Amino acid sequence: MKKIISFFLLVYSIIWINYSTANNVWVYATVWSQNQQPIVLEVTPSSDPKLIKRLQTQNYLIKFSDKEKDNVTFTINAENWFLNLSSGEIKTSDYVNGFWYINFTYLAPSNPPSWNFSKIYVTINDWTNIVIKKLNIYIY
Repeated sequence: MKKIISFFLLVYSIIWINYSTANNVWVYATVWSQNQQPIVLEVTPSSDPKLIKRLQTQNYLIKFSDKEKDNVTFTINAENWFLNLSSGEIKTSDYVNGFWYINFTYLAPSNPPSWNFSKIYVTINDWTNIVIKKLNIYIY
């Protein structure tokens, strides 16, 4: 449904047609463009899954762009244990060389789940589109 609405916003035009006494036609159009979703360009470290020892911290850097340079919010959720940063807002003034960056640290639990796998979800929202980047972790 969201894609259909976006499509109609992309092609939607308001057209005014005025006929003069000489039967001339003037057409005026305003076209709204579609707001494109943020794009995750790079995750550091890039290994997937990332191997992390118990109680070890791991720093992450997520590099992303948004074509329209919208104000962007983000949330970070881990399946278990905790992060030093869980949410925030990135403003257009934080736009550096055409990119935004999200930095956060993950602390692995002392008792990992029996299956040893965990996930971190980074959600980026530009108020029109939501992008979720899943980071896989193997804790040993």
